[in-house]
This record gives sequence, structure tokens and C-alpha cells, in this order.
Amino acid sequence: LDGALSPPGRSPVCALAILDAWMVDDDDGLNGYPDSCGDMPTVLYDDSKIWRNPLHDACCLDDDADALRVAKKLVALGARVDATICDGERPLHNACARGHAQLVAFLLREGADPATPGEQFQFDDEANIDYMLQLNALGTPLEVCEAYGYEDCAALIRKALGKAAPTEP
Repeated sequence: LDGALSPPGRSPVCALAILDAWMVDDDDGLNGYPDSCGDMPTVLYDDSKIWRNPLHDACCLDDDADALRVAKKLVALGARVDATICDGERPLHNACARGHAQLVAFLLREGADPATPGEQFQFDDEANIDYMLQLNALGTPLEVCEAYGYEDCAALIRKALGKAAPTEP
């Protein structure tokens, strides 16, 4: 699954085939990649964050429809839509950064929090830190959408935040 969802050569077709055969036998569902022995992934820091998560990687697929199909399968197998990885990002951040409007709408319907920022970092603006790097480090899903210019995704986030009433894609 890790190989099917991670670069290079991401393959949603392979990921779906693997997930069709997946047997989730624990209460946590499919959150994090098991290690080579089949054990659950190592958590970092405060024992609540993992390094990588299949749902996060699915949200980074190139095509919105492919990402949506894989994400739906992962959620059906128990993946948490608000799972946090080591840098504070959630799947919604990744979907927003890719401009996947259908996936953003799905994650919001499944309970993703539209207001949660990523991990907060302190930056020195005088050091000419790249604006996008700053935003990726601390942005809310709405800020991420706006920074990348994905107005359709931003409209969905605003609607979820109660700030507008656009139609869904």
C-alpha cells in the first residue's frame, strides 16, 4: 500500500486492489502504514502522531477522482478523516493543497475539521522565508486553498465554516 500511494509512480489502481483484499483486524482501522512485520506504525512525539498515513497519501494523488475513490475506500476501512501526522497536517490540508474539490467535499461530509491549522512554527520574515513554505507550515485548510488559488475548494471550506453558501462541485 505504501508503494502504491507514495511517489514515484503512485498508482490508485494498485492501491484500490490492495485495499479490496485488506483485512483490518484491529479497532483502529487503517491509520498508518504497518511495518514490515505487520505491526502498527511507530508513533512520534506525544504518542499521538505518526510519520505518514495512507489517507494523507491518497489525498496527494494527482487526479481528484482517483484520490476520492481511494479515500472513500480507506474511510470505509476505518481511516480517520482528521488523523494528524507529525507536522500537524490532516488529510484535508493535502486535499486543499492539490485542489481536489470533490475530495474536500467528501472529507468535510465525513467530519473533517475545516478550521484546524497545521503545526505552528515561528518564522523570521526578514530572513526571506518563502511564503508558500510558511503557509504550508501553519495554514488552515482555507489559507492553503487561497494560497494555491483553488477557489472552488476555498468556497467549500468557507461554506463549512459558515462564511458562504456555494454549491458543491
